Amino acid sequence: AAPIHWDSLTAGVQASAHDLTLHDAVLKHGGATVILDGSAGLVDWNLVPGSKLGLRLDIQNGDAAEVSSLAGYDHAITGTLNASGELSGTVSQPQGQAKVTLSRSSVQGRGFDAASANLELNGSQVLFKDLQIVRGDARVAGSGAYDLSAHTIQLNVSGTNFDLAEVTPLERSRVTIAGKLDFSAQVSGAISEPQVKADLRVRGI
Repeated sequence: AAPIHWDSLTAGVQASAHDLTLHDAVLKHGGATVILDGSAGLVDWNLVPGSKLGLRLDIQNGDAAEVSSLAGYDHAITGTLNASGELSGTVSQPQGQAKVTLSRSSVQGRGFDAASANLELNGSQVLFKDLQIVRGDARVAGSGAYDLSAHTIQLNVSGTNFDLAEVTPLERSRVTIAGKLDFSAQVSGAISEPQVKADLRVRGI
């Protein structure tokens, strides 16, 4: 991931060979603000797998593409990110929870108005609850889990009021089709080759 230039950093810092504590650390980059507060255990000034964590993080008006790149994801994500959460546990077995919202965003070129989810981190497992995605009159709701180590996903979603004319295969067709699509789906397996089971309901054709 490319490094990010921060315009400014202010923080109260207490450090020793065994502990690093940040008080109201504020990083600014363009219109984005990141606020950090908490501590991390050290061994001879270094983070190790057993280092204990106790951090509070807030991201305001973040660039979703930059945050995604920093997290190691190569999916094309754009938009404005706001998030708040807490991280505990250790470096090797982190625990945490966060509320994440995206606005005026797109993933892999597919735009949407807003998205939000509650996240829970348990080691390599990320659980997401109350997933909500809005695009015009269309809605998606769901929950699931992603394994950061195995790169596998388990997802249950349902959607309503999707415009058939905007469904990708139909967009490329010369035949104009009007109507609405509702669906429910279960996604599982490797993120590179997921297995999908879905029920589709078309109305208003």
